Amino acid sequence: MRSLSPRNPSARLAELGRETEDSMTARILGMPFRGVAALRSARVFHPNGVGFTGTLERLLPEQDGLPLRSGEVSVRVSKGVGLPRGLPDVAGLAVRIPSSDDREPPWDLLFAGSATGPVGRMVPWPSSSWNDAHLSSLMPLKFEGRMWWLRARLSGPILHGMDVADVRDAVVRDRVSFQLEHACGAGPFEPIAVVHSTALLESDRDTAAFDPVLNSPAKVRPQPEWLRNLRLSAYRNSREGRGARRTDTLDVERPISLR
Repeated sequence: MRSLSPRNPSARLAELGRETEDSMTARILGMPFRGVAALRSARVFHPNGVGFTGTLERLLPEQDGLPLRSGEVSVRVSKGVGLPRGLPDVAGLAVRIPSSDDREPPWDLLFAGSATGPVGRMVPWPSSSWNDAHLSSLMPLKFEGRMWWLRARLSGPILHGMDVADVRDAVVRDRVSFQLEHACGAGPFEPIAVVHSTALLESDRDTAAFDPVLNSPAKVRPQPEWLRNLRLSAYRNSREGRGARRTDTLDVERPISLR
């Protein structure tokens, strides 16, 4: 149980009341996601995708910016709505970085196709091809008292259109690469890491239930709080609606041999 501040217990009680109210509102708003996921037997958003293992290579010194670290990762590329081939859709990218501490969860980075600019990076936006998609974290991440934004783009190969099968084929033939960039507040973006595919996973339906709110380092927190709570409820209801478990991970997936 959380203790109250001895200096101003009345103010702390009011604060706890607001937190409870915000949490209840988020739970109520998140309930429709459970029903939609149950009807589709799939994720509410980004239902169609392809999963693969990969490597993340950090490009900046460790003390600069967000604490992304080099190593093996799990990746999923997806379409936000799942529209038929040839139609624009909201591109999606999920990257899971395993934790170096068994007591902490992995770090899930989620990106969605967005508009551009300081306001546009918070607005999901469709693209007509994977290479044209501007992928944004949509929410800033609070780290060491500063707000950081992440964005990503497909750096290779050139893929025309928005077909998940094209990404799958590219992973099998050669590799798929994404460049990750970060920015502090309204400052300019700079490259922080690159992600390269290594092996295709057998089934997308069995890939992990990514959750950027639950799965993040203790020092990194998505903001603002009201949106964080809403996404927490939405992801939880989507998982429960389709019968997925929070503990599902991509680490147990078996890569398809490319030889």
